[in-house]
Amino acid sequence: RVPRPGPDFVARIEVGRRSSVVSGAKVAHMRVLARCGFEKGTSLQVVGGRKESPKRRAGRSIAAQSVIMMSASETASCIPTDQTLVKEVNLMLWKQRYAVLGLVDPKLDPKDKDEEFPKKKTKKIHLVLGNEAADLDSVVCALVYSVMTSRSYEGQSDNDELIAVPVICIPRGDLVLRNELVWLLRETGIDCDALVFQDELDIGQLQESNSVTEVHLVDHNALAQTSPFQGFHDKITTVIDHHHDENTYPESAATTIYPTGSCATLVGERFADVFATKNKEKGDPLVALLLSAVAVDTQLLQKEVTRVDIRDERMLKKLAELFFDERVSLDDPVSKLYGKLKQKRGDQSALSTPDLLRRDYKQWRGASFRGGGKKKD
Repeated sequence: RVPRPGPDFVARIEVGRRSSVVSGAKVAHMRVLARCGFEKGTSLQVVGGRKESPKRRAGRSIAAQSVIMMSASETASCIPTDQTLVKEVNLMLWKQRYAVLGLVDPKLDPKDKDEEFPKKKTKKIHLVLGNEAADLDSVVCALVYSVMTSRSYEGQSDNDELIAVPVICIPRGDLVLRNELVWLLRETGIDCDALVFQDELDIGQLQESNSVTEVHLVDHNALAQTSPFQGFHDKITTVIDHHHDENTYPESAATTIYPTGSCATLVGERFADVFATKNKEKGDPLVALLLSAVAVDTQLLQKEVTRVDIRDERMLKKLAELFFDERVSLDDPVSKLYGKLKQKRGDQSALSTPDLLRRDYKQWRGASFRGGGKKKD
């Protein structure tokens, strides 16, 4: 289904090396065959499409080009992030990725690469691990905690060589199965290419190099027996979680374990004062991530449906004020954001058949039956 765009909708379409600007009227007739990205909710940039010979391309009308299209009005009002702050967050995420994988953002200017990613400078790494489900709350907590912790290390003589690196504990290819998370990262401007996934790490090499000096757990308090990070168990120094305390972490670990509705509430409490004092601009993407996680996990503070603590209520209001500068009510932007996230969670239209099977494949084994439902002898 292609939503009909408004008359002021303008799209820039790229097919191969050709770039064209078309109006919403023409976009409405195009087929949905590739992915897209939005900039400030007013324009559509599509990378991809079918490669054609110059001769065939010249005779092909723009209305027949293959693109994916979404209504600009659908995304413009949900999460109005500050693009300067988004850029700062993505730069930190790339620094974290560089620390463990040596990969640099290919979009950076070469001068910036040399300054921000010095070749000979080796960082001591603090791994920040979310849980193995890698749901929205877990991923958000790992990203926000690691970015804020890494920022606190910068400029300190004792900690300047440290960096906190978030690890999403699923293969990169499984991210697409979490539609509401993909949508949230895109809408807040987070560069998914900068994220670190479990299958990208050479965990054995990390252990041998002794570059990992600490492990911080968020949204869980015990490593699973099958976790590839079991070898780092003794390096767990911090635990932030809202589940039952399994008490398997080292005794020396600093813990914040409390049964809130969302772990993002506990992470938000840790950094709320920093957001309030240092980021006076509205639209911080990190605040938007935490706000979304608390809203989703508490189902917008519906106590009759799920667990909601007074700390969740206070944090949701605090984050809403920091991001939107408005109070929480049934008709405010937070409700609209929650509604969009809830809609995206159930939307499977963008998933391929293999993705659908990976997301919800079930197999049963039982007795065989003949016609009429009678069991075979």
